[in-house]
Amino acid sequence: MLSASTLETAFDIGGDFAWFGRTLDAGVHDPAVLEGFAAGREHFRVPQHRPDRFVSKWLQLRINAYKRRRILDAGVTPSYLRRIDVPFCPITLLPLTHGALCDTDWSVDRIDNDGAYAPGNLMVMSVKANKAKGAMSYQAVAEVASACATGNAAAADIRRLSASGWARLACHGWRRRCRRSRIIAWPPFNDNS
Repeated sequence: MLSASTLETAFDIGGDFAWFGRTLDAGVHDPAVLEGFAAGREHFRVPQHRPDRFVSKWLQLRINAYKRRRILDAGVTPSYLRRIDVPFCPITLLPLTHGALCDTDWSVDRIDNDGAYAPGNLMVMSVKANKAKGAMSYQAVAEVASACATGNAAAADIRRLSASGWARLACHGWRRRCRRSRIIAWPPFNDNS
């Protein structure tokens, strides 16, 4: 049984899809999402806004977070996605495309798959890099990067991403882990006492 707040979130997601004139596949989505979508379609018979790619990605992140029962932080907005957008994939170093339905299309992924959809844990990368990473943990990415560096990588890993791509992916995960594990004492320590 889902909590009232979870059902409300699902309803709101469905309503937002209707508000922006997006479609939802009834065979794929949760009944609470579809209920919100139906209510939104009834209320907004004509889409109220035409979503740009940042709004479309935000809607997609919201539905993905809900399906995975992950938190989508309120700080993740279309404006936030616009701020983290980059012209080149930081993993493959290739120019990113948009809506071309190919491996160079932009994708927003969680750096730490165990974490929330939250500022600081999201980055823009190519579909190719995102697929290569999949649901791998930081530890698994680091192991593949290490194996690539020593020439011991499996052929399948090298086909998915170059050795330098795996190294860059591990580096991004390492930076995220370091930021998350920093301990900051407050108030600052005063050694003059």
